Amino acid sequence: MDILLIAQNSHQYRYFLNLKNNLPFIIEVVKPIHLCYKNYMDLKKILELKKREIFYKYPKLKANLYFQYIKFITPFFEENYRYLIKKYNPKMVGFWNGVKYPQNIGVEIAKSLNKKTIFFENGFLPNTTQVDFKGVNNLNSVPREKEFYKNLNYNNLALPQTLIPREFEGKQKITDTKLPEKYIFVPFQVGYDSQIIYFSNFTSMRELFYLIKEISKKTNLNFVFKEHPSDKKNNYSDLYKQTDSKLMFANNISTQELIQKADSIITINSSVGIESLLFNKKVFVLGDSFYRIEGVTIPSSKKKLLNDLTQNRKIDLTIIKNFLYYLYYDYLVIDSWKNPTQTHFKQIEKKIKGIL
Repeated sequence: MDILLIAQNSHQYRYFLNLKNNLPFIIEVVKPIHLCYKNYMDLKKILELKKREIFYKYPKLKANLYFQYIKFITPFFEENYRYLIKKYNPKMVGFWNGVKYPQNIGVEIAKSLNKKTIFFENGFLPNTTQVDFKGVNNLNSVPREKEFYKNLNYNNLALPQTLIPREFEGKQKITDTKLPEKYIFVPFQVGYDSQIIYFSNFTSMRELFYLIKEISKKTNLNFVFKEHPSDKKNNYSDLYKQTDSKLMFANNISTQELIQKADSIITINSSVGIESLLFNKKVFVLGDSFYRIEGVTIPSSKKKLLNDLTQNRKIDLTIIKNFLYYLYYDYLVIDSWKNPTQTHFKQIEKKIKGIL
């Protein structure tokens, strides 16, 4: 067998079946099944990261009970993945994301059995999908060296200029904000997402808010926040009470408009950071990210941000364009996984043939 694709939910399963039916490889698509278990591996790190997510999302009592359940069920997942990989004995094992629990257990087992891996995730540019053999987001194989992008030449190809709007799914407050003439845009992320838990030293969006609040007291800068559309858990009504003429939320305004009218963007590691580069914006990156590259963005931190904002930090538009060209025309796969075309499948086929 060439590829075993392990789906954790129905959306992943449907997409993986689409791949099976449109790629010229021997592919099996499965969901984990419940088996008896044996402890093979030390999964303390995986459990600790899952614990952080649980205690961020739920009240303490519920979080404690849920985490006890996770500790109980984890060895079952371990045995599930081990059983499936050994049963089908593929050359390559595929996962959605691969960072989140419980797929990260499967990834560790696949590596321990010396299997090649392939990962899928939403693309970070409009109408694209990530397909990578190393990982997704901060773990992906995108080159991190500024020099790599200096010598690329794409002859001014077109790049997306229209972002895909997203509807609010949670408790986000409807605002009636009018934007100041000059401001810095600070998009919130989902606080319990793997991007924050695994790839930053921020405990929450509240911590980001208070960092920006302190900076606003020391400067004449205006800051505009927007809640993340997919955040279904958080209620930031307490933060709204602390806003003022220099510190405001603008949930009523599209992300694209907020980017285009902003002087610059501050992000931990959101895909909004990449989208902002499409509009030649200066992006300050506070967390770990594959686009935390000097010249493409401005790598910063909690301690450095105030100084970075008050300095005239430069960006290199030529390198930024080459970086975006590389992502859009070489790295990412055209079409969202939700609506793939034959072009989508052909690009994935080409990638896999280069590895198998």
